[in-house]
Amino acid sequence: RGPVPETTAQHPAPSPVHPSRPPGDALKNNQTVCRNTTVILGRAHLLHLPGELFVEYQIAAQSLLPDEHVCVAAYGDYAAGYIGTKIAYSQGGYETGPDASNVVPEVEDVLTSAIEKVLKGRSQN
Repeated sequence: RGPVPETTAQHPAPSPVHPSRPPGDALKNNQTVCRNTTVILGRAHLLHLPGELFVEYQIAAQSLLPDEHVCVAAYGDYAAGYIGTKIAYSQGGYETGPDASNVVPEVEDVLTSAIEKVLKGRSQN
């Protein structure tokens, strides 16, 4: 495939500050921009994502390119803290509580959309 230029999907996170945190506590103006990038080495895609992600994001990323290897490297920007799935926030637990997560359940839609944009766009090069 030859050299692949860096691809970045930028997206504003929808009201990412957890509702029980004071406005501006962790993220200025209740929004942040996360950069999601991927490096392609042959048939392997190394996807860089923010926060401490639940494994469901790795599974979703792999399902987009089932015939290739997709590796997720999280902690790229730890301002988000834990990033759970939409349902995990309704189930409760430490990882999705206000002391550990700075995002709201809707972040799943934003993040999975960005993952798809980065992986699908890159696999066509």
